[in-house]
Amino acid sequence: MKFISPDVQFIFLQRQNVWENCLSFLLSHETLKFYSPKGLQFDRNSVRIHEKTFELFCIYKNAYEIWKENLPVYRELIFEGFETEGSDYILSQLSYPQVEKFQLRYPKQNPGSKEDSISNLQDVRKWFDQQNFK
Repeated sequence: MKFISPDVQFIFLQRQNVWENCLSFLLSHETLKFYSPKGLQFDRNSVRIHEKTFELFCIYKNAYEIWKENLPVYRELIFEGFETEGSDYILSQLSYPQVEKFQLRYPKQNPGSKEDSISNLQDVRKWFDQQNFK
């Protein structure tokens, strides 16, 4: 990553639960619904996931890992910490004096079961297991 200034510090927000990350990605990309003030809700077995959409998730996930492997310095925040603690978690992880206290909460977008929404969950699980994600 020679083209990046050494003064730039990247901050990655990573999910520890890659399976949940994958399901969120797949549901949003298949339905083209990424946000709703009331959260995204899907009927049981209402969304069929195409293998091409899963392949797109793999491309993004692998690109993310390549960036992390090739950047000399970065910080990593865990999504689940942000999800439960909001801005308190972010502020506890950053040591920038110019950052003022702010209030931010993560709006949970899929309050129901993601797995129940997917009609071909067994296929998705098989594709996922074949990837051996970190």
